[in-house]
Amino acid sequence: MIKKSLVIIVGMLVVLALLASALIGCTSSAPAGSTATVTTTATATTTVTAPAKTVTTTATVTTTAAPTAAAPIKWTMAASMPNAAPFGWWGTPTAATKYILHSSSDRGWADWIKEASGGRLVVTVVEPNAIFPVNDSVENIGKGTIQCAFTSTGWLAGTIPEANIAAGLPMMFSDSRYAFDLFYNYGWLNLIQPSFANKNVFFQPVTNSEIGGLLTTFECTNLDSLKGKRIRFFGGYGDWLKAVGANAVSLAYADLYMGLKLGTIDGATTGALAIEDIKLKEVGKGMASMELYGCTTNCQLFNMDALKALPDDIEGIIVRDTKYFNAGTVGLVEQLQQRFGFEKAKKEYNFKEWKWPADDVLKARKIAVEQVWPGFAAKSDLSKKMVDMAVEYLKAVGQIQ
Repeated sequence: MIKKSLVIIVGMLVVLALLASALIGCTSSAPAGSTATVTTTATATTTVTAPAKTVTTTATVTTTAAPTAAAPIKWTMAASMPNAAPFGWWGTPTAATKYILHSSSDRGWADWIKEASGGRLVVTVVEPNAIFPVNDSVENIGKGTIQCAFTSTGWLAGTIPEANIAAGLPMMFSDSRYAFDLFYNYGWLNLIQPSFANKNVFFQPVTNSEIGGLLTTFECTNLDSLKGKRIRFFGGYGDWLKAVGANAVSLAYADLYMGLKLGTIDGATTGALAIEDIKLKEVGKGMASMELYGCTTNCQLFNMDALKALPDDIEGIIVRDTKYFNAGTVGLVEQLQQRFGFEKAKKEYNFKEWKWPADDVLKARKIAVEQVWPGFAAKSDLSKKMVDMAVEYLKAVGQIQ
């Protein structure tokens, strides 16, 4: 009977010793922000004397504390345009692309980089002009006011004159395939990147793919219908409009609705996204969807010091992979969104789509190549190199003769 009692007592003591040791080990943890595991070993010894025998038990328990996550790196990014809700099926919860054109590469990119970095880089997107004027993006990103921005390349010409060319000159690119290929494969990016690097900025082109043309309050059925009309322009399109007899007016995208409604302008060079995005279907009569442009280049700007301070893998994602994210969202989805908006406006507002005669399109392109592009090429040695390379490339792929 004594032996049986002794066995029970010893068993109970072993269990108690193990529990005590486990409790001691569980009080250890890794320091905040630690990336290494922390191992703690605790030993408890218990001695009990029974009537017939003295028993000593020793238990050792080792516990390993999981590392605590480091605090995420936090960046701020200036948006290109005011936020706008996605429309159509792109606004559904299951959609892979949840942003419209001008939000894909700021708000959409912020979501993507957070996921791609495993939550280690968190980017807060602020509205355009909230911290500095859009036109001053290069200076402010370069000096580190914030870490990055998404903007239209043509708005940067006051700081980088060649940005007007990098944005895509009138009738230069019929769609984003040619712009992406010219920048990233043919060597255009290598020509202009140093101009941004000299200001401590990494320049990432974002090549759009638009249904581009002229949205007007008048019947814009051919080239001659532009004569004497007040047309809002973007980038180098002002010179083209002047060359075809129109009056070029500079006006921000967000102001197009009131400009058309009040008669300040008679039309605008824009993409068909504006029909639905800022409701130009309500104030415009229709759109000539000729090949005025199928692509203008926007861009992401990154402070080079902030970029280099990132962990190598996250820096690599931005420098190496972001261009494919942009091409796969803006480049592929944009024309579909614009076509959706166009067709919806036709049904709801009797909005018109005009197709210019083929001879007018060829004439308009010839005016651009011969009368507009050389003026931009003459502005600097770099400008000439960029235009010459673009002409060489577009001839190689059969876009111009």
